[in-house]
Amino acid sequence: MPEEGNEWAQIPPSGRRGATEDATETEQALQSKLKHVRDEYCQTLWKLAWLCSRRGHLKRACGYIQEMIAIADDPDLTAMGYLALGQFMEQIRNYQAALACYAQAYALEPVDKHTAYFVHNNLGYCLNRLERYNEAEAYLRAAIEIDPHRQNAYKNLGVSLEKQGRCTEAAQCYIQGVEADASDSRALWHLEELISDHPEIAQAIPDLFLQLERCRAAVQAARTQTT
Repeated sequence: MPEEGNEWAQIPPSGRRGATEDATETEQALQSKLKHVRDEYCQTLWKLAWLCSRRGHLKRACGYIQEMIAIADDPDLTAMGYLALGQFMEQIRNYQAALACYAQAYALEPVDKHTAYFVHNNLGYCLNRLERYNEAEAYLRAAIEIDPHRQNAYKNLGVSLEKQGRCTEAAQCYIQGVEADASDSRALWHLEELISDHPEIAQAIPDLFLQLERCRAAVQAARTQTT
């Protein structure tokens, strides 16, 4: 008895030249359309995730990002998804879970400069929060190499160095952080706290208090510009 099953419908040959080429072109057009639809769907999931995040619905936000990761066919987009998941975990102070998400993003070796910077920076930040300061240092230095014009990695590297007892280097990082972006006052705050706790670093940086005043002036000027 023959095996039960549906018969495959045979597409009759067109009988004209160029049929193979036409079929290839059609396939390519359909693939392009499918990619466009997929990209639009990924963007919609991304927007929904951040909308839920802003409203405090982190579980739903994570669900949207996980769905996006499942269908994304671009390593950079997938890395962005894991980066977002890590940021959501940071919101609930689950730094171990955030670190795991950032590690997955890092393994994808994102090419996009923005994504690569924050993957390295956020890995370093979480390692700092978990008191793994020596490990954090390498990622934060890499983040600065990727984009030396952002403040956050300088500030985080300063924290890493300060916790390792390398206070002079930490002070220099905080100063560089203010120079990179004076509109963010966190690097200045860390610098002031460091000098207050360790005034002896002025011996290693003779113009430390002059640089401190310059940082204060820069932050104040940036604050004035935004008001």
